[in-house]
Amino acid sequence: MIILLDDAAMAEFQTLCGRPDVFACRISCLYESYSVYPGLADFWVQMINDKAAAIFARYSGTMTVYALPQADQQEIEAFLCMTGFRVLESNIPVLSAQRQGVIMQLTDPRPLLPVPPGAELCYDIPPMKQVYELMESCRSNSFQVPAYEDFVVELSHRLRHSTARCCHVQISGTIAAFAMTAALSRTAALIGSVCTAVPYRRQGMGSACLMSLVSSLTARSIFIIRAFHKNESFYHSLGFSRAGYYFSFRT
Repeated sequence: MIILLDDAAMAEFQTLCGRPDVFACRISCLYESYSVYPGLADFWVQMINDKAAAIFARYSGTMTVYALPQADQQEIEAFLCMTGFRVLESNIPVLSAQRQGVIMQLTDPRPLLPVPPGAELCYDIPPMKQVYELMESCRSNSFQVPAYEDFVVELSHRLRHSTARCCHVQISGTIAAFAMTAALSRTAALIGSVCTAVPYRRQGMGSACLMSLVSSLTARSIFIIRAFHKNESFYHSLGFSRAGYYFSFRT
């Protein structure tokens, strides 16, 4: 049975949120960021024999699903068809997933990498316009950039609620590289954007920025997700290894 999250199911919901998984981390991050604001996000739990078998979060048109092997997939698919969403992201292949990608986990972290002379690592809130312009310069088919207003509101909100963290490398007042989490919980983190400005590429800036961000996190499980054949050697060189697959569906 799939029910809207209530006090009776909260303990089971939180147990699954604490699992070392990309999608459990995303749902936990959404709950910590938005559950106190009615109407912004919705959360559900699939209960089987009084235990949570799957958890769901819908925010801004995106439905995120984390399901255990014992989850009732047929019920999940029927629920998703009735509930509505624009984008579905899940750890299991549901609704004939249109897209599949790779999950990598940090299993052999490299020592903290130094930044070149004259560069400074910063963990405070960066100049948002500079960050956005840097992200735009890295836009590709596999790296989509949201609208500027959406990006600023979302990142600022999550930084205030400690469900996001970022790091940037600054040279003479200019952001040379930037890395941030896409989701952050007490037990796991999903690395999101890792960008380096064109003049500073192939100088170790992105690697140093990413590993500095990783070193600042208390979460035990660190993940990235990527498209097939994209950036695998970069992440592998920093100690990430393949941990599984993700599935997505767009209406």
